[in-house]
Amino acid sequence: MDLQKGMTPKEKRADNREADRRLAEELKKQRWDEGLSKMDSRILAEIPDDYLADLQSKFDQKSAVYIRAQQEWQRRLTRTVVRSSIWASVIGGVLGIIGAIVGVLIGWWIAHPYR
Repeated sequence: MDLQKGMTPKEKRADNREADRRLAEELKKQRWDEGLSKMDSRILAEIPDDYLADLQSKFDQKSAVYIRAQQEWQRRLTRTVVRSSIWASVIGGVLGIIGAIVGVLIGWWIAHPYR
């Protein structure tokens, strides 16, 4: 039975693209499932947070796979904290430089008042 019968060529292309997208997504999920089971760090890093949480919930808390998933969560949290710290230090440094420049300008203005 041809499901695309009666569709315009544009609709057929859109339907084919959607089918390809769904197939690619399903293959990705299979790869992620295997990566978690094999505890492959590169594949674990690719898994989105919500899907990792769903996969992790399928295992016992004392299993090696569950513990490895917990370590991946820690790695992600650490990465987020490091990025935040870097941005905080950059912003602090820029504000420090601006403060020093403003301090020099105010000091010069006080030492040389407008006559």
